[in-house]
Amino acid sequence: MARSRVRRASESAVAAQRKPGVDAAARAGFLAALGEVGTSSDQTDGLRLALTSGRYLHLRPSGNAPELRFHAEAETAQAAVTLLAAGLGQVAKALRLLPALTPPENGVPGRVRA
Repeated sequence: MARSRVRRASESAVAAQRKPGVDAAARAGFLAALGEVGTSSDQTDGLRLALTSGRYLHLRPSGNAPELRFHAEAETAQAAVTLLAAGLGQVAKALRLLPALTPPENGVPGRVRA
């Protein structure tokens, strides 16, 4: 029971620091770059975005590694892969990771798991 109280207190402290208008504008801009519009979001375990197309995106930190997990759900496997690739491209652009994906010493592209 104490653990859930601590978690709720820390979540409300983080929520108090958020600026809802800024978060909403950032989400809308991210989704617009993917050609999508969001209908709702859930921040229970990372950020899960429901889209008007019926698709879903879910970004969350890994629980056991220094990674960002990015999941996409769509009507077909190909549509999910396409959405995932576009989303990863936007995340990489936002984080300025594109140069880090290719090690300069051997020119072999970095590994991106889908």
